[in-house]
Amino acid sequence: MGAPKDGVLVNGDSGNDIELFAVPGVRGCMVVNAHPELKKWCDAHPSSNLFQVHLHLCIGMTAMLAQ
Repeated sequence: MGAPKDGVLVNGDSGNDIELFAVPGVRGCMVVNAHPELKKWCDAHPSSNLFQVHLHLCIGMTAMLAQ
């Protein structure tokens, strides 16, 4: 299928979301209360397209989108 078009954002909080974050070309946002397996994966795969929200609820998502 190839990389998705620019502007694709995935959001996740658990290990079953890792496949979404691993797709080349997507921007990934891990929420503040994410499960340890997703946090470990994001730490092991640093990228300028991966973001870790440090604020709760929509405030965190809004801050991430402003980057």
